[in-house]
Amino acid sequence: MATKPRSTPKTSAELKKALETAKKRTAMLEQKLYAEELTEIISKTNILDDYRKIQQQAKDIKDVAILQAIINKLGYKRIAVTEIQAAPRKPSSPRKKKTS
Repeated sequence: MATKPRSTPKTSAELKKALETAKKRTAMLEQKLYAEELTEIISKTNILDDYRKIQQQAKDIKDVAILQAIINKLGYKRIAVTEIQAAPRKPSSPRKKKTS
């Protein structure tokens, strides 16, 4: 049987790096948790119905403008709503056979 080599204790630099990685993972998990909680809360309220009513009444106005007006009405100064174009898809390779 092969014997397992003795492991050396981690240095303080390695421990600090592992701690930073763990903190980042914890922050990501907290962000996911809060997002899921918000999704559940929003689904229980009438926010979406109210937003759809606004959309129907203001058919000529873009969604971005509606969202920006809502944010302004709530009093948030540093939040901006912008619309970005979808990333273009990479064209498929002409060598690949198309299956239809």
